[in-house]
Amino acid sequence: MTQLNDIESYLVAFERCLKATRFSPAFPERLSVLRRTLLGDKPPFLRTVGASIPTTDLGVRFSSDYKTFYLEHVKIAHFHKIDKEVLHKYLQEASCQGIGEVMDAIILFFGDYSVVSSVINERKQEILNSGLYRDLIQSGVVLSAIGNSSSIQFLNEPRK
Repeated sequence: MTQLNDIESYLVAFERCLKATRFSPAFPERLSVLRRTLLGDKPPFLRTVGASIPTTDLGVRFSSDYKTFYLEHVKIAHFHKIDKEVLHKYLQEASCQGIGEVMDAIILFFGDYSVVSSVINERKQEILNSGLYRDLIQSGVVLSAIGNSSSIQFLNEPRK
């Protein structure tokens, strides 16, 4: 719970710094997807191109656009980047059920494939044993996007 509070505090401060600036119209949608997901609400079923679904849209691909978008808004706001350890700890402690949605939201907003893939590797057995189709596919897509060959285990698991 502490990491969730740390993330929310960061987001509130970040948003406050951006209010007096010009920012992308996609920012509020991405922020909403992240907040709703972290709070356990379902993210919107339909999302605009400004808040695409990095773990499923257009198949397997790595995109630096998410990170670039985040970092440019950090610059615009004259703010600081979130501590990766906060994201890492949050993902380590998050419920395994629905973790794919959380990973998707973190990549969408922060563009941090490295933290997400690290946690997938750390929680590999737990995610594989969950048998949850969407979480398995999203984990496999993230690992595949960064060229991690263990992605095949996640992508093949739903077929068993």
